[in-house]
Amino acid sequence: MRIPLETAKNYLDSGLSVLPAKRKEKCPAVKSWKAYQERRPTQAEVSAWFANAHEAVCIVTGKASENLEIIDFDNGGELFDPWVNLVGDRDKPLLDRLVIEQTPSGGWHVIYRYDAEVSGNMKLAQGPRNGKLVTLIETRGAGGLFLCTPTPKYELLQGDFTTIPTLTENQRDTLLSSARQLNEHWVSAAPEPVQKTSSSGLLPGGDYNQRGDVKNLLEKHGWKYLYSKNDNDYYRRPGKDHGSCSASLKDRTFFVFSSNAAPFEPWKSYFPFAVYTLLECYGEYSVAAGELAANAYVA
Repeated sequence: MRIPLETAKNYLDSGLSVLPAKRKEKCPAVKSWKAYQERRPTQAEVSAWFANAHEAVCIVTGKASENLEIIDFDNGGELFDPWVNLVGDRDKPLLDRLVIEQTPSGGWHVIYRYDAEVSGNMKLAQGPRNGKLVTLIETRGAGGLFLCTPTPKYELLQGDFTTIPTLTENQRDTLLSSARQLNEHWVSAAPEPVQKTSSSGLLPGGDYNQRGDVKNLLEKHGWKYLYSKNDNDYYRRPGKDHGSCSASLKDRTFFVFSSNAAPFEPWKSYFPFAVYTLLECYGEYSVAAGELAANAYVA
Protein backbone atom coordinates (compact mmCIF):
# COMPACT_ATOMS: atom_id res chain seq x y z
CA MET A 1 0.00 0.00 0.00
CA ARG A 2 1.13 3.53 -0.75
CA ILE A 3 0.39 6.25 1.85
CA PRO A 4 -1.66 8.96 0.06
CA LEU A 5 -0.01 12.35 -0.20
CA GLU A 6 -3.37 13.95 0.54
CA THR A 7 -3.56 12.18 3.91
CA ALA A 8 -0.08 13.36 4.88
CA LYS A 9 -0.96 16.93 3.92
CA ASN A 10 -4.19 16.77 5.93
CA TYR A 11 -2.22 15.64 8.98
CA LEU A 12 0.28 18.46 8.48
CA ASP A 13 -2.49 21.04 8.05
CA SER A 14 -3.96 19.77 11.35
CA GLY A 15 -0.77 20.67 13.21
CA LEU A 16 0.90 17.26 13.18
CA SER A 17 4.58 16.58 12.56
CA VAL A 18 4.03 13.82 10.02
CA LEU A 19 6.82 11.70 8.50
CA PRO A 20 7.04 8.69 6.19
CA ALA A 21 7.99 5.56 8.10
CA LYS A 22 9.47 2.08 7.80
CA ARG A 23 6.75 -0.24 8.94
CA LYS A 24 8.89 -3.17 10.10
CA GLU A 25 11.43 -1.05 11.99
CA LYS A 26 8.78 1.37 13.31
CA CYS A 27 11.01 4.34 12.58
CA PRO A 28 10.93 7.37 10.24
CA ALA A 29 11.99 6.86 6.63
CA VAL A 30 14.01 10.08 6.62
CA LYS A 31 17.73 10.54 7.21
CA SER A 32 17.31 12.37 10.50
CA TRP A 33 14.10 13.22 12.33
CA LYS A 34 15.44 15.11 15.37
CA ALA A 35 14.58 18.49 13.84
CA TYR A 36 10.95 17.41 13.48
CA GLN A 37 10.69 17.00 17.24
CA GLU A 38 10.87 20.81 17.42
CA ARG A 39 9.12 21.84 14.22
CA ARG A 40 6.70 20.43 11.69
CA PRO A 41 7.99 19.66 8.21
CA THR A 42 7.18 22.10 5.45
CA GLN A 43 4.59 21.50 2.75
CA ALA A 44 7.46 21.08 0.28
CA GLU A 45 9.14 18.43 2.44
CA VAL A 46 5.95 16.46 2.86
CA SER A 47 5.18 16.68 -0.86
CA ALA A 48 8.66 15.41 -1.75
CA TRP A 49 8.58 12.55 0.75
CA PHE A 50 5.12 11.23 -0.03
CA ALA A 51 5.47 11.62 -3.80
CA ASN A 52 7.46 8.41 -3.42
CA ALA A 53 5.95 5.10 -2.34
CA HIS A 54 6.01 4.67 1.43
CA GLU A 55 4.45 1.75 3.27
CA ALA A 56 3.84 3.55 6.56
CA VAL A 57 3.31 6.94 8.15
CA CYS A 58 4.24 8.13 11.64
CA ILE A 59 3.55 11.17 13.79
CA VAL A 60 6.03 12.82 16.14
CA THR A 61 4.58 13.46 19.57
CA GLY A 62 5.23 16.44 21.81
CA LYS A 63 5.91 20.07 20.97
CA ALA A 64 6.10 19.82 17.17
CA SER A 65 2.58 18.37 17.02
CA GLU A 66 1.08 20.98 19.36
CA ASN A 67 1.68 19.03 22.58
CA LEU A 68 0.43 15.74 21.23
CA GLU A 69 0.57 12.76 23.59
CA ILE A 70 -0.63 9.20 23.24
CA ILE A 71 -1.24 6.37 25.68
CA ASP A 72 0.13 3.15 24.22
CA PHE A 73 -1.38 -0.16 25.42
CA ASP A 74 1.11 -2.97 24.80
CA ASN A 75 1.17 -6.74 25.29
CA GLY A 76 -1.81 -7.30 23.03
CA GLY A 77 -3.70 -4.45 24.65
CA GLU A 78 -4.70 -6.62 27.61
CA LEU A 79 -5.31 -3.65 29.93
CA PHE A 80 -7.22 -1.50 27.46
CA ASP A 81 -10.72 -2.67 28.43
CA PRO A 82 -10.08 -2.35 32.20
CA TRP A 83 -8.73 1.16 31.56
CA VAL A 84 -11.80 2.08 29.48
CA ASN A 85 -14.01 0.96 32.36
CA LEU A 86 -12.11 3.07 34.88
CA VAL A 87 -12.19 6.20 32.72
CA GLY A 88 -15.80 5.62 31.72
CA ASP A 89 -16.86 5.43 35.35
CA ARG A 90 -15.24 8.82 36.00
CA ASP A 91 -15.86 10.76 32.80
CA LYS A 92 -17.68 9.02 29.96
CA PRO A 93 -17.92 12.21 27.82
CA LEU A 94 -14.13 12.53 28.01
CA LEU A 95 -13.67 8.95 26.85
CA ASP A 96 -15.96 9.59 23.88
CA ARG A 97 -13.86 12.57 22.71
CA LEU A 98 -10.57 10.71 22.36
CA VAL A 99 -9.00 9.50 19.12
CA ILE A 100 -8.50 5.74 19.40
CA GLU A 101 -6.89 3.25 17.03
CA GLN A 102 -5.89 -0.40 17.23
CA THR A 103 -2.42 -1.60 16.24
CA PRO A 104 -1.49 -4.75 14.29
CA SER A 105 -0.46 -6.59 17.49
CA GLY A 106 -3.84 -5.99 19.13
CA GLY A 107 -2.55 -3.04 21.13
CA TRP A 108 -4.20 0.37 21.29
CA HIS A 109 -3.28 4.03 20.84
CA VAL A 110 -5.26 6.70 22.66
CA ILE A 111 -4.47 10.09 21.12
CA TYR A 112 -5.04 13.61 22.47
CA ARG A 113 -3.37 16.97 22.94
CA TYR A 114 -2.60 18.62 26.27
CA ASP A 115 -3.05 22.33 27.00
CA ALA A 116 0.50 22.56 28.41
CA GLU A 117 3.90 21.12 27.46
CA VAL A 118 3.97 17.32 27.62
CA SER A 119 6.75 15.38 29.31
CA GLY A 120 8.84 12.62 27.75
CA ASN A 121 7.67 9.02 27.53
CA MET A 122 6.32 7.66 30.84
CA LYS A 123 5.73 4.09 32.00
CA LEU A 124 2.26 3.94 33.56
CA ALA A 125 1.76 0.24 34.26
CA GLN A 126 4.13 -2.71 34.37
CA GLY A 127 3.68 -6.35 35.29
CA PRO A 128 5.41 -9.74 35.32
CA ARG A 129 4.78 -11.83 32.21
CA ASN A 130 6.50 -15.17 31.53
CA GLY A 131 9.16 -14.47 34.13
CA LYS A 132 9.95 -10.97 32.86
CA LEU A 133 8.86 -7.49 33.85
CA VAL A 134 7.12 -5.89 30.87
CA THR A 135 5.60 -2.50 30.21
CA LEU A 136 1.85 -2.79 29.73
CA ILE A 137 0.87 0.88 29.38
CA GLU A 138 3.09 3.86 28.60
CA THR A 139 2.88 7.29 27.03
CA ARG A 140 4.60 8.73 23.99
CA GLY A 141 5.37 12.40 24.59
CA ALA A 142 8.31 14.74 23.98
CA GLY A 143 10.88 12.99 21.81
CA GLY A 144 8.55 10.16 20.85
CA LEU A 145 6.65 8.98 17.78
CA PHE A 146 4.19 6.31 16.72
CA LEU A 147 3.03 4.62 13.52
CA CYS A 148 -0.61 5.22 12.75
CA THR A 149 -3.53 4.99 10.34
CA PRO A 150 -3.51 4.58 7.31
CA THR A 151 -0.46 2.35 7.76
CA PRO A 152 -1.68 -1.18 6.92
CA LYS A 153 -3.32 -3.02 9.85
CA TYR A 154 -3.63 0.14 11.96
CA GLU A 155 -7.38 0.63 12.36
CA LEU A 156 -8.92 3.93 13.41
CA LEU A 157 -11.94 3.11 15.59
CA GLN A 158 -12.90 6.46 17.10
CA GLY A 159 -12.32 10.09 16.16
CA ASP A 160 -10.05 11.51 13.49
CA PHE A 161 -6.43 12.67 13.35
CA THR A 162 -7.53 16.00 11.91
CA THR A 163 -9.73 16.78 14.95
CA ILE A 164 -7.68 15.69 17.96
CA PRO A 165 -9.09 17.05 21.27
CA THR A 166 -7.03 19.21 23.62
CA LEU A 167 -7.35 18.17 27.27
CA THR A 168 -7.04 20.11 30.50
CA GLU A 169 -4.72 19.05 33.31
CA ASN A 170 -7.57 17.37 35.18
CA GLN A 171 -8.78 15.51 32.09
CA ARG A 172 -5.29 14.27 31.26
CA ASP A 173 -4.77 13.25 34.87
CA THR A 174 -7.96 11.16 34.72
CA LEU A 175 -6.51 9.19 31.81
CA LEU A 176 -3.03 8.75 33.31
CA SER A 177 -4.06 7.94 36.86
CA SER A 178 -6.58 5.37 35.60
CA ALA A 179 -3.72 3.66 33.77
CA ARG A 180 -1.50 3.79 36.87
CA GLN A 181 -4.21 2.08 38.89
CA LEU A 182 -3.64 -0.99 36.71
CA ASN A 183 0.05 -1.19 37.57
CA GLU A 184 1.11 -4.61 38.89
CA HIS A 185 4.72 -3.84 39.82
CA TRP A 186 5.45 -1.66 42.84
CA VAL A 187 8.92 -0.27 43.35
CA SER A 188 10.24 -1.10 46.81
CA ALA A 189 10.43 1.79 49.21
CA ALA A 190 13.89 3.30 49.49
CA PRO A 191 15.90 2.15 52.54
CA GLU A 192 15.93 4.65 55.37
CA PRO A 193 19.10 5.98 57.01
CA VAL A 194 20.38 4.04 60.02
CA GLN A 195 19.13 5.62 63.22
CA LYS A 196 20.68 5.73 66.63
CA THR A 197 18.83 3.38 68.95
CA SER A 198 17.39 4.25 72.33
CA SER A 199 18.50 2.54 75.52
CA SER A 200 15.80 -0.05 74.87
CA GLY A 201 17.17 -0.76 71.41
CA LEU A 202 13.96 0.34 69.59
CA LEU A 203 14.28 2.64 66.58
CA PRO A 204 11.91 5.64 66.57
CA GLY A 205 11.52 5.51 62.79
CA GLY A 206 10.84 1.80 62.79
CA ASP A 207 8.29 2.28 65.55
CA TYR A 208 6.57 4.99 63.48
CA ASN A 209 6.56 2.70 60.45
CA GLN A 210 4.55 0.20 62.49
CA ARG A 211 2.07 2.40 64.32
CA GLY A 212 2.35 6.02 63.15
CA ASP A 213 -0.88 7.63 61.89
CA VAL A 214 0.30 8.26 58.33
CA LYS A 215 -3.25 8.85 57.04
CA ASN A 216 -3.79 11.71 59.45
CA LEU A 217 -0.32 13.06 58.59
CA LEU A 218 -1.12 13.14 54.86
CA GLU A 219 -4.44 14.89 55.44
CA LYS A 220 -2.75 17.41 57.74
CA HIS A 221 -0.48 18.38 54.83
CA GLY A 222 -3.29 18.79 52.31
CA TRP A 223 -3.53 15.32 50.79
CA LYS A 224 -7.19 14.46 50.20
CA TYR A 225 -8.46 10.91 50.56
CA LEU A 226 -10.62 9.98 47.54
CA TYR A 227 -11.61 6.32 47.70
CA SER A 228 -10.38 2.77 48.35
CA LYS A 229 -10.09 -0.11 45.89
CA ASN A 230 -8.25 -3.45 45.98
CA ASP A 231 -6.74 -2.63 49.40
CA ASN A 232 -5.37 0.68 48.04
CA ASP A 233 -6.37 4.05 49.50
CA TYR A 234 -6.17 6.73 46.81
CA TYR A 235 -5.25 10.36 47.51
CA ARG A 236 -5.16 13.62 45.56
CA ARG A 237 -2.17 15.89 46.02
CA PRO A 238 -2.32 19.30 47.75
CA GLY A 239 -3.15 22.25 45.50
CA LYS A 240 -5.27 20.15 43.17
CA ASP A 241 -8.98 20.75 43.66
CA HIS A 242 -10.35 18.44 40.97
CA GLY A 243 -9.42 15.35 39.05
CA SER A 244 -8.32 11.90 40.07
CA CYS A 245 -5.68 10.40 42.31
CA SER A 246 -2.03 11.41 42.67
CA ALA A 247 -0.86 8.63 45.01
CA SER A 248 -1.96 5.48 46.81
CA LEU A 249 -1.44 4.01 50.27
CA LYS A 250 -1.31 0.23 50.65
CA ASP A 251 0.12 -1.86 53.48
CA ARG A 252 1.43 1.37 55.05
CA THR A 253 3.49 2.18 51.94
CA PHE A 254 2.80 5.48 50.17
CA PHE A 255 3.26 5.29 46.38
CA VAL A 256 3.33 8.56 44.41
CA PHE A 257 2.15 8.85 40.80
CA SER A 258 2.21 12.61 40.30
CA SER A 259 5.20 14.59 39.06
CA ASN A 260 3.85 17.66 40.90
CA ALA A 261 3.76 16.31 44.45
CA ALA A 262 6.92 17.75 46.02
CA PRO A 263 8.67 16.84 48.25
CA PHE A 264 7.84 13.39 46.94
CA GLU A 265 9.27 12.10 43.67
CA PRO A 266 7.05 10.42 41.05
CA TRP A 267 6.92 6.65 40.66
CA LYS A 268 8.48 6.04 44.07
CA SER A 269 7.21 4.55 47.31
CA TYR A 270 7.77 5.70 50.88
CA PHE A 271 7.44 4.11 54.31
CA PRO A 272 5.62 6.16 56.99
CA PHE A 273 8.87 7.35 58.58
CA ALA A 274 10.02 8.75 55.22
CA VAL A 275 6.63 10.45 54.74
CA TYR A 276 6.95 12.02 58.21
CA THR A 277 10.53 13.12 57.57
CA LEU A 278 9.75 14.77 54.24
CA LEU A 279 6.56 16.49 55.38
CA GLU A 280 7.49 17.47 58.94
CA CYS A 281 11.29 17.77 58.98
CA TYR A 282 12.34 18.90 55.46
CA GLY A 283 13.99 15.54 54.77
CA GLU A 284 16.22 15.57 57.86
CA TYR A 285 16.00 12.01 59.17
CA SER A 286 18.01 12.65 62.34
CA VAL A 287 15.71 15.52 63.27
CA ALA A 288 12.66 13.37 62.55
CA ALA A 289 13.99 10.52 64.72
CA GLY A 290 14.57 12.96 67.57
CA GLU A 291 11.07 14.38 67.29
CA LEU A 292 9.51 10.92 67.25
CA ALA A 293 11.59 9.81 70.22
CA ALA A 294 10.31 12.83 72.13
CA ASN A 295 6.76 11.79 71.25
CA ALA A 296 6.88 8.28 72.68
CA TYR A 297 7.97 6.41 69.54
CA VAL A 298 10.38 4.34 71.63
CA ALA A 299 9.72 1.83 74.40
